[in-house]
Order: sequence, then structure tokens, then C-alpha cells
Amino acid sequence: MTCWLRMLFAICKFSHACSPLLVTFKILFHSLGEWNVFIYDTETYPIRPMLTLHFHYSAQENEHFTASGLDFDGEGFTVRGTLDSDSLDVRWTATYNTDLDIYYTGRLVDQYTILGTRASGAIQHVDFSFVMKKIPAEYLI
Repeated sequence: MTCWLRMLFAICKFSHACSPLLVTFKILFHSLGEWNVFIYDTETYPIRPMLTLHFHYSAQENEHFTASGLDFDGEGFTVRGTLDSDSLDVRWTATYNTDLDIYYTGRLVDQYTILGTRASGAIQHVDFSFVMKKIPAEYLI
């Protein structure tokens, strides 16, 4: 653990005002990295090939993490999202190079799993569900 991170934990340990920040930071710190996601509907699992995201910390206002990558068909996208430390709800938007936005809403159910729904379009119509795992792709079935 880096020196500045130890210092943040030490300062926040004794400050009630810092507690929500520390909780969010701890959850987010363990949630960053590689996540693999399968999209499905009521009849088919998975409905598309697996997508791998590499989440990184973001210092932008109203944004906790970011990612970028290529979809299974080679289309580029960027991700920006937030984590609510009280409810463990995770929300992010994947913005594609074609100006398409896909909205993901999920809940961190354990340190390795996010379950939720995916929506698209201007009215954010929910079209699929997803399961996302923080395990290497070769172990996710």
C-alpha cells in the first residue's frame, strides 16, 4: 500500500466526517481492475460474447471510475460511472464512438459480483440483464 493511502486511512480512522469517503474509497479500491460481463435475457444466457472492462479510478467530479475498450464487434467505447457506498449501487454509461449510450445499473452483491440491468435509448428502456465478475475471463462460464 502506498504511503499516501496509509496516511488517508490513518486520518479518516479518527474523523467521522471522513468516514463516508473512506468507505467509498475502500469499496472502490477493491472494485477497480478487470471485470468480465455477460449480457442475457429471459431466454438466452449469454446473448452476446463476453465483454471485458478494466476499471480505473477517476478524479473527475461526480465520477468514481472510468474505462475504455472495444466491444465484441470492434466498436470503441468509454465508460464513466459512480459507486454509492451506502446502497452498493453501481451506475455507469458506456458511450460508443457512434454516439450510442448504453446505461448500466447494478448492485455489488459481493466483492467479485455485480448484478444488474442494461438500458439504451433516450428513454433508457431496460433491454437486458447482466452478470459481471471480477475473475479472469478464462474462469468465467
